[in-house]
Parts: sequence; structure tokens; C-alpha cells
Amino acid sequence: MAGSLVGISLPGFWLGMVLIFIFAVKLQLLPSSGRGPTVVVGGMRLSFMSWEGFRHLILPSITLSIGTLAIDPSNTSVLYVGTGEDVGGRHVGYGDGVYRSRDGGANWENIGLKSSEHIARILVHPKAPDTLFVAAQGPLWNQGGERGFYRTEDGGKTWQRTLGDDAWTGVTDIVMDPRNPDRIYAATWQRHRTVAAYMGGGPNSGLHRSEDGGKTWTKLAQGLPEGSMGKIGLAISPHDPDTVYAAIELDRRKGGIWRSTDRTRGSGWSWASTPTCDPSRMR
Repeated sequence: MAGSLVGISLPGFWLGMVLIFIFAVKLQLLPSSGRGPTVVVGGMRLSFMSWEGFRHLILPSITLSIGTLAIDPSNTSVLYVGTGEDVGGRHVGYGDGVYRSRDGGANWENIGLKSSEHIARILVHPKAPDTLFVAAQGPLWNQGGERGFYRTEDGGKTWQRTLGDDAWTGVTDIVMDPRNPDRIYAATWQRHRTVAAYMGGGPNSGLHRSEDGGKTWTKLAQGLPEGSMGKIGLAISPHDPDTVYAAIELDRRKGGIWRSTDRTRGSGWSWASTPTCDPSRMR
């Protein structure tokens, strides 16, 4: 079989650094405006940074917690913000949905998913700017809310959920094939926190692929670790989109990075069965 899936063993500390980079830091690079590079930075604050310094942007939101940022590739004056941190700690900040600005961040409007509380990623269709894809993890402390993969084709007037459930399973990351915006990968995360306990994974955590813009999904399993998975971060190579990476948490204190480099004819992406990552070697 062409291609392979490779598991990379990482000590707990360095795996944590990888996950922090993937999950905690939200950066977006804007095309140069003639005054140097401009970066949108999101965390507990939302700012524009250029050679001239930072410009803080104020959202009409109940929270300062920013989960993700997105820029319309066809119009860089259109910005999207997903509110609420996508983590599982007791200290987590929650949000109230998706916000859009049409004037480079001067003014904002809420366009939905107000009960999602934690939004991990927003993707804008490169050729159809009213089509958005949102990874919503949903409430941490209780069931319900808006959790899962949501898509809209009318700029947020209506939303359709096609992945996830009403209980504890949301979507924690999504990536798009730059050659084909209908090909999307999604990572589901089943998690739940109470005052006394934290369930950071479950059988509904996993990887999924869509070939029709998120309308339907196929679960990926071959070559991936067995058992309950925790949080998963995804990345797709911009130079070789046939290469996809997944940083997978296992048993809360273990995990690693899996890489897929093969694509089968007729059925889209698949995952090679060997070699696999041995979680028992991770300390």
C-alpha cells in the first residue's frame, strides 16, 4: 500500500508543549498593508499587531475569552471570531458564539451558535464566502448546547449540525484540503467535567473525513490507536496536502503524533495500518 501512517513517541512534557502550541495560541497572518506584516492575535484578548504596535479590538460579547480567529480569504476586511476557550480545565473561559466584522474589526455582530460556549475553529470557504464551517466543542460542565460540526451557506443566518451529539461529544478541530475545500477533516472530542472529576476522553472521540463540504462524514480508524482517545489536534501540509498530522491524547497523560501520507483511489483518504505508535513507551 502506498504511503504510511507514522506514530511519533513524545515524552509527556514535550507532548504538552505541542498541544499548547496547537490549542492555546491563535495567530492569523494578514497580507501586507505596506506598513509591515499584520498579525491577528487571540487569547484572552484580541489585537492587531504590526510594526506600529498593537491595536486592541473590543467585541460586544459577555466574555473576553477568544477560542479561534478566521479571515475571509476573498476579503481580508471580513473577520470571524469564535468565543470560548477550547480546553477542559476548571479555569476555562466560556463564550457566546461566533462574531463577524466586515470592516477590519471596527464593528462586530453575533451571527449565531450562542450556546456553544467553546468554539475551537472557524473555516471560510475560499470561493463561497457565505459558507462557513465551525468546530464547536460545546459546554464543559453540562450536556446540551450547540456542540459538533456546524455549517452555514448563508453567512450565519441558519446553521446545520452534521457531526457531534447533544450529550458530551463536540468537535475540537477541523482542517481543509487547500486543493479541494469540500474535503474536510474533523476531530471529535468526548469530554465532561464535574466538581469532583474530569472525563477527558471517550469512545466517541475520533477522526472523520468529509468529501462534500461537511454534509456527510466517514470515520477514520485504520492505523489509529485503539481505545478511547482524548483531545486531538489536526494539521494538513500546505506543500503536500496528501500529508495530514494528528496530535492525539491517550489516557490523559499519554499520546503522540500520527501522520498519514497515503490516498487511495476512489475512496479518498485512508490511513495505513503500520507502523503504529506504542503508547506504553511514552513517559
